[in-house]
Amino acid sequence: MLLSWDGRDERGGVVPNEAYFVRLRLLDGRKKTLSAFDPLAGPGRNRESPEDVTYSSADGILTYSLARPGRVHVEAGQAPLDPITKTRTGPVLKVIVDREPRPAGRILERWDGWDESRTIFVPELTDMVFSVVATPLPDGAILATGNRDRTFLDYAPARPPRRHEDGAPSPVLNALEDRAPRMSLQALVPYDAAAKRYVADGDLTVRVELDPARAAHFVSQPTEVQLFLDHERILTAVRPSNPAQLVVDSAKLPSGEHRLAVNWFSKLGPATVNAIRLYVPEKTRKASK
Repeated sequence: MLLSWDGRDERGGVVPNEAYFVRLRLLDGRKKTLSAFDPLAGPGRNRESPEDVTYSSADGILTYSLARPGRVHVEAGQAPLDPITKTRTGPVLKVIVDREPRPAGRILERWDGWDESRTIFVPELTDMVFSVVATPLPDGAILATGNRDRTFLDYAPARPPRRHEDGAPSPVLNALEDRAPRMSLQALVPYDAAAKRYVADGDLTVRVELDPARAAHFVSQPTEVQLFLDHERILTAVRPSNPAQLVVDSAKLPSGEHRLAVNWFSKLGPATVNAIRLYVPEKTRKASK
């Protein structure tokens, strides 16, 4: 039996960029199922972390290789090496590829180096790092590419989110659940438009909000918010509401120019990030003593 597909849906429209799969059911004359083929029903595969990651800030090109087709997540951030644990920790400042399908072979991604807020040029930071993780796709995946008019999240019909508990086994997320919504970040202090930075003169309240059109599937998962001052984590909130407000003690704000980054991530995989530039006058540090 030979099957073909032209990459269009039942209405004749070109499907958005995604990984698609063929499901087959063989029926007898009474429409009773004799056998079925479902590539998504098989066991999951171990994640792949390519080691040949290269980036040119001059060209804005990041490259890596995949041994097989996979769903890829690429992040850039700042993570100094801990001299004791020999591990790197720090904030993610940009999600370059958000769990999107990619074919096997050498992959090229474009990124101009700016963070999500477009106020921080990440390649200039010390201890800049990339994280590239690929979850192999099931055999038989069909990767559709070339549709620049409509994303899969805009195309897919709305579905009610499932509730994911912290103690439950990690489920296989569908393509709607496996993406994080955009997140806005605002400090509730004066903003210096000329310098493109917020100015904190005391305790700092940070307001974060997920895009309401995309938030339902994300907040149904076990999530956590981490707030970073430069590369140091200063606050953690478990399963916060949306929107959320984070209050930072002025004693944790040393004077000078800083980066304030928020990472809101699901323990099942998806993550959304944003950052701002923050200036703390000298008088704030003295007043907090």
